[in-house]
Amino acid sequence: MVKNWLSSIIAMALIFPQLQRIGTGSWDYCLQKLGGNKSLALATARQIMQDRISRYTNNREDREHFSSGAWPAENFNVINGRIFGAREEFNPLIRYAKQATETHRTNREFYLTSEIVDGSGIDLGQERTHKVPTDCFGDDKTIVWLAQDAKFAHKYGKEFLKDKLGFGYVKVYLPEISKADFARGFWFYGLCRRLCLRESKTGKASTRNF
Repeated sequence: MVKNWLSSIIAMALIFPQLQRIGTGSWDYCLQKLGGNKSLALATARQIMQDRISRYTNNREDREHFSSGAWPAENFNVINGRIFGAREEFNPLIRYAKQATETHRTNREFYLTSEIVDGSGIDLGQERTHKVPTDCFGDDKTIVWLAQDAKFAHKYGKEFLKDKLGFGYVKVYLPEISKADFARGFWFYGLCRRLCLRESKTGKASTRNF
């Protein structure tokens, strides 16, 4: 089953002390709604991790951000045969949200022209989709980058996902290397029966768990 993002994408915005969901709709629609409120900011993957830990600690019945996933501020780009992870300021799917949305509506890649390409961010080389044991998050380059440091990556993986929730591993999905340069959004999946922490292009997100 493939889930159409046009009806299910959820933008997450940071309002201290907790995150809140601000709307459901297309990627560009959610960003426009977000941009209309100066007190909000698109959440990072680290902030979503922190929010999940905080909610579980304070109230285990609080399932917000557990059952459903979200698109965080980060994304992955294939540039010159290598994968780059980009923070919000360098994420082309944010800067060119309308064009990316229109492209992905027809199930096509959002190709990066020379005017759009920006190699700023972490260089993951030719890293492939891979499984990561939850007690080894601190050793995985992609997860450490998303968590913003190895110590917190270990805390989220070992102390939270494994010790508290019983998850043995996750599978990190990365875009396939190709000759063309293109951008993919990062889908931070919900905590269902099996944790899903995955990447998908912003056109469609698979409902497959891992």
